[in-house]
Amino acid sequence: MLLENDLNRLRHIRDAAREVLQFAGQFSEAEIAINRPLQALMAHNLQIIGEASARLTRGFRSEHPEIPWKKIIGMRNRIVHDYFDLDMDIIYSTVKQFLPELLFKVEDLLREQ
Repeated sequence: MLLENDLNRLRHIRDAAREVLQFAGQFSEAEIAINRPLQALMAHNLQIIGEASARLTRGFRSEHPEIPWKKIIGMRNRIVHDYFDLDMDIIYSTVKQFLPELLFKVEDLLREQ
């Protein structure tokens, strides 16, 4: 049984992942490259995912090593602290290649509750 705080954080991760995938999925990489509002939406939601991941209990994160929590948290830190030097290619590839798998795993964890 998950702690309520962990459950809420997983919901935040799920919701942010769904939002960014919903919007980003409608555009090509070239379209995203010139769409500043969409870039901001993507970065903001990745930041939420990273912050929620950082606030999951250590015990929960250690019970689920199949999810690369440190990389997720590192992405959040990069977005927050190096906002002036974001590489949209990395953000785009994270959203397209990694986020669907993360969403699947988080939804699976939530279904178990």
